[in-house]
Amino acid sequence: MSATATPVNHEAKAAPPPVMPEPKSAARKNWPALLLESVIALVVVVSLVECLFALAGIGEQEYLRVDPVLGFVPMEGKHVTWRKEGNGHIQFNSQGRNDIERPFAKPADTYRIAMVGDSFVEALQVDRHLNFCTLLEKQLNEKYGSAKKHFEVINFGCSANSLGQFYKKLNTQVFAYHPDVVMVNISVDATKLLAPIQGGFAFANARPTFTVDKDGKLVEDWQIFRWWNSTPDGKRFAKTAFLRQYSHIWGAIGVLMGSYQAWYQDLLAGKVWGWGAPVQPAAPVTAAAKKPLPAPGSYSAVNSSCGGSTGRVDGQPVAASPREKIALPQAQGDVEGDTRKYWPVAEKLITAMETDCRAHQARFAVVHLPARPEIGFDNPLETSYLQQLCTRLAVPYVDLTDEFINAPKQVALIYSVHMTPDGHKLATREYFKFIEKNKLQGE
Repeated sequence: MSATATPVNHEAKAAPPPVMPEPKSAARKNWPALLLESVIALVVVVSLVECLFALAGIGEQEYLRVDPVLGFVPMEGKHVTWRKEGNGHIQFNSQGRNDIERPFAKPADTYRIAMVGDSFVEALQVDRHLNFCTLLEKQLNEKYGSAKKHFEVINFGCSANSLGQFYKKLNTQVFAYHPDVVMVNISVDATKLLAPIQGGFAFANARPTFTVDKDGKLVEDWQIFRWWNSTPDGKRFAKTAFLRQYSHIWGAIGVLMGSYQAWYQDLLAGKVWGWGAPVQPAAPVTAAAKKPLPAPGSYSAVNSSCGGSTGRVDGQPVAASPREKIALPQAQGDVEGDTRKYWPVAEKLITAMETDCRAHQARFAVVHLPARPEIGFDNPLETSYLQQLCTRLAVPYVDLTDEFINAPKQVALIYSVHMTPDGHKLATREYFKFIEKNKLQGE
């Protein structure tokens, strides 16, 4: 029997090749390398933006930091390009002042005038060589300087500083430079800044407060400062201190946030597109409408709680000063009430500053900075109190308001709040005349 061959099926498909596993993607294989590349790229981009912002001066308006002695101070060595008002380019020195570097030890041939004040003295709105401290120093040296006598006008200004901070600053900063003259520059409505709780910008409550106890002594209080540091604002500034000091990007973000908050508040107040509640403009105050000004004679005891003063002002009305005849619009709110409430503290602080200056062999003088009629800001009651106090203390005093108001209107002296370069030139002339009149330039 013969074997038969098995037929071959030519249509049968060949067996498929074995399925091989797909190779892992490059991303899955090299994710650590890609992560590192992403981080490097991010660092490069951030560094590039930081450099560009630095060259353009963007994000340099965050310049204040918390300070346990004064509440808040400018950051040491910080470069600031100020565009909120004016266009100032400022380099704070190693002591956090808008000034050149100066040694603490006073050279034998040097005569020093210390300018203590708020943002008017700090003058971020103009370049340093254009502010009145620099101009005044130059003029004094041109007229009275010699090989044996060189004048220095030292800028101790800081935005939104109160009289209480001026007082603290004398003993913690100013006297270290051994000044021959201390000029305290007081802005209109400075008395109101002595209220324990302040509105406005974030650092407004980061400061020591002062009251007068039942024995008439100054009481320093840090409760509000400690409270502010526990608020979201205080915690945020503490956590972002490094970024606020060194990052232009963070500074730009801060400006945008501040602009948004200001815009939103204006919106609620009806200042944007007419939305929100209507705002009642402050009516001009005429001489006939003003109440008689009580003399700051005897005060009732002022309690020392953080809630502020409860004192009242007693005494006979005083005659209106010549400056009060100028019909300037007055700030909104109970300006006279706040002035009466906190003036006892202001009086004690100014008197204490004069006493401390005498103890350090420095002459003491007071300059009342100009009212800002362009934005409706004047406080004639405070001006009257200040004039009478300086007369009683026998200290040189000048009020710059009249000179600013009576200047030619075609010359812009004020931006919106602070002085323009022309305003600083006018202030320099008035300071120079004041110094000569009172022989504050020394022998």
